[in-house]
Amino acid sequence: IPQKTLSLLAIASLSTFSSLSAVETDPVGYVTYTVKGGADNKFSIPLQQSPVYSGSVSSVTVGQIDVTGTVPDTSAGTHLLIVTTDGGSLEGSWYEVSSSTATSITVLDDPESDGLSSSDTVKVIPAWTLDTLFPSGGDIPASSDVFNPVGTILTNSDSVTGINMSSAATYLYHSGQQGPAGWYDADNLGAGPVGGTVLSPDTYITVRNGSASDASVVVAGSVPTDTLAIDILSSTIAVDNQIVNPFPSGLTLDSSNLYVGVGGPLAGSTDVFNPTEQIFIYEGVPTGQNPGTSKSVIYHTGEQGPAGYYDPDDLAAGPIGSYEIPAGAAFIIRKAAGTVSAVSWSPTLPYTL
Repeated sequence: IPQKTLSLLAIASLSTFSSLSAVETDPVGYVTYTVKGGADNKFSIPLQQSPVYSGSVSSVTVGQIDVTGTVPDTSAGTHLLIVTTDGGSLEGSWYEVSSSTATSITVLDDPESDGLSSSDTVKVIPAWTLDTLFPSGGDIPASSDVFNPVGTILTNSDSVTGINMSSAATYLYHSGQQGPAGWYDADNLGAGPVGGTVLSPDTYITVRNGSASDASVVVAGSVPTDTLAIDILSSTIAVDNQIVNPFPSGLTLDSSNLYVGVGGPLAGSTDVFNPTEQIFIYEGVPTGQNPGTSKSVIYHTGEQGPAGYYDPDDLAAGPIGSYEIPAGAAFIIRKAAGTVSAVSWSPTLPYTL
């Protein structure tokens, strides 16, 4: 089942919130993740590039969106259009931009069928790539030998095909001793530098540090001022949706919108001892490769006690709705076998700027 896929090059998927500085017109900040020597850390990209356009929709015809104001040239690199209408049914939905003129934006999907209309507002941001997120390798340990990489970024598949899925691609930053310096696909070195590979905003990356020293990986950019919608997929088999807290701030379960009733991102469980669906969260700073999740969550619908979110490994603790999914954390929604479908998850912005 394909998730929303960015074209051009193969899509790539990359804990402690260190600092957030903001000004009224353009809030910016950075998040620092620690990756232990010889270990992996999975995390989101919770900051964005600065918008190149923000304005109102004047009309929509299939994939062409006519807008107010002047749209800059978007031909250099991949851009995303995000619906910013406060409280609208499409709030946070995003589309890949295929082209633009001074007064219109064309996307690859059909937002008209989704319900985008002249009452909506949108913004356009450049998508992150390996080069723009980690220029010259950033803080990822560089590799002098491309056949024995020291630091790598592992990305997720753009499809859900079951549970406990493996990574889809591995990238290394070569420091130039064996060829041009740059980002390379470790499984296709002959393709040359691939720094333009686009990173998806709705899944996580895994940074693998093969060195003996800890690495502090800094992600810098604009603080999101709007929510981001993430597709949660179901299939005829149980599937893992590898998703993220898309914000540089903790997100409480009670304000997460993960459980919103029947048909929502997370199905409720009538029996806490046999949960229908679960959330598995990566917490803290792992000390080895291929770390497991450290927190499980279910939503109980009230038949055996108060309705709410619970830790199935500590049911006696009662509802844990105040628990915060850490800033930028990676987590999994394990959907039960059912019908092939998709539902949008739009978490509430957990801060005010």
